[in-house]
Amino acid sequence: MSFETRIPHSLRIPILLLRIAIGANFFWLGWSALFAPASLNNPLNRTLAGLYAWLLASPQAMWIEWIFLIGGAVIAIGFATRLASVILAGITLGSLWPVHGSHFSPALLLGDAPIIAIGLAILFFAKAGAYFGLDAFFHFSFRHHKNK
Repeated sequence: MSFETRIPHSLRIPILLLRIAIGANFFWLGWSALFAPASLNNPLNRTLAGLYAWLLASPQAMWIEWIFLIGGAVIAIGFATRLASVILAGITLGSLWPVHGSHFSPALLLGDAPIIAIGLAILFFAKAGAYFGLDAFFHFSFRHHKNK
């Protein structure tokens, strides 16, 4: 008995577009921080302003930028989407901690980071890489070998 559910066909294209948009956003975040730091000062290039500020102020900025670059690329192409979603959501929500401290504040819900984290959760639970992504090919090959 299988409890796996399928995403309706009407939702596959919006989930694909969400996956590409979030992946491109994180890829650009990593790319601009690593290779074009002057572009971070342009307010038009900021979609996660708090995350940019935290990245630039933290000593671990270099490896986080590489995680964003690689994580954004793998989400956009649909490879290891669930793993990348968890890692990127953790870092994104972790960026709220230094800004707001350990107490709850309604300002936590007003920024871009919670919205991006919800989008990443949708990608995780919808298994978004299986629809027009490389996860479908690897899932098939693992299932095929499992049945032998």
